[in-house]
Amino acid sequence: MVEVYLSLHPNGLHAWSNHDFLVQLSLELKKTHNANLITKKGELVYIEKFDYVLPDCEILIHDTDKDILLGYSFSETRTGMYHVFEKRNNPNDILIGVHQDANWGLHTLKRDHLVFKLKKCAFQPYSPWINYGFYYRKRQFIPKQDFIDGIFFRCTTGRGDEDALHNLDIVNEKFRPLPQEVYLDRAITYKVGLSIPNNAGICHRDIDCMAIGLPLMRFEMYGEYYPKLIPNYHYISISNEGFLPNGVINGGPEYVDAYVNRFMEVKDDFKFLNFISENAHNYFEENCSQHNRVNHIYKLWEII
Repeated sequence: MVEVYLSLHPNGLHAWSNHDFLVQLSLELKKTHNANLITKKGELVYIEKFDYVLPDCEILIHDTDKDILLGYSFSETRTGMYHVFEKRNNPNDILIGVHQDANWGLHTLKRDHLVFKLKKCAFQPYSPWINYGFYYRKRQFIPKQDFIDGIFFRCTTGRGDEDALHNLDIVNEKFRPLPQEVYLDRAITYKVGLSIPNNAGICHRDIDCMAIGLPLMRFEMYGEYYPKLIPNYHYISISNEGFLPNGVINGGPEYVDAYVNRFMEVKDDFKFLNFISENAHNYFEENCSQHNRVNHIYKLWEII
């Protein structure tokens, strides 16, 4: 028997894409593996045999006949699910963690004795109800000379870099909340999008930009995802050379100068910008889109 454990978000399917993906996975497992779904809406599921309270950012699958445990977590911090796998230490078990490189703190653990498989995966966009293809196609009909000669970034990181860029008139108007369809409609009119990473190394807004074909500019990634996001192939890379490790999280004038200088280098190179746009969009389609993301995880779980 295949048992699937899922704590349903109180808002159901109208949560964010990561949780909607867990719901999609659970239904696919029911269809393809005749799985028994063990869920609760608005209340966390307690899994007695593993003594674990499952948060709504994770899914756990137990094949009781083969005693194989499969897990997927998009938590930005290491949760007790890791310790469930660590305690079993079964070589057939597979745990997928989106943010494990960036801030799961695995470098602090002694892991030489562990034989369960720990894998990385792609990240997800923000909204489950957005048709990203509509905005991607709409952007294709904007003449290159009509793109706004600037950087699109509408968020707040608390680090000050975005304010400095706004004041230089390099970035669009300062942040204020917008409906996401308005946000994306404005985003596609710019030459370049900006990623100022948070502790997780990547954000929903980054995948949103990749989905709509807005080429992202960012410092080279310090956390890996699978498939790997390649500098100057999937995104416009700013070299980390001369900068402190993860220093972009704190920001400062030297980072603002680096954003501006890199933008000035690439802003009129439409061949390069289109190259980044197409590669990033293809990455999204192959790994993050609703019609391909289940297979992406199934392959990592080694069940297809």
